[in-house]
Amino acid sequence: MANSSKQYVVGLRQIRKELKKDNLSVIIVAEDADRHYHEQLARLAAEYGVPLSVRGTKRSIAANFGIDVESAGVGVLKQQ
Repeated sequence: MANSSKQYVVGLRQIRKELKKDNLSVIIVAEDADRHYHEQLARLAAEYGVPLSVRGTKRSIAANFGIDVESAGVGVLKQQ
């Protein structure tokens, strides 16, 4: 999902992958995200020392990032 044209990754698997490479500046999780999903992202953010921002709904996050489907979590890539 991460490529030269996108400045973010979507979903737990991609967020974890980019955290391991130290490529994320912040993780955004939707206010209406499932509790278990939110807890997983919070643990990863703490483990890797990346800020976690809880804001918006899954629908508003998708709209803001131009994602075609609702998204509960987005990782914003560091500026290269």
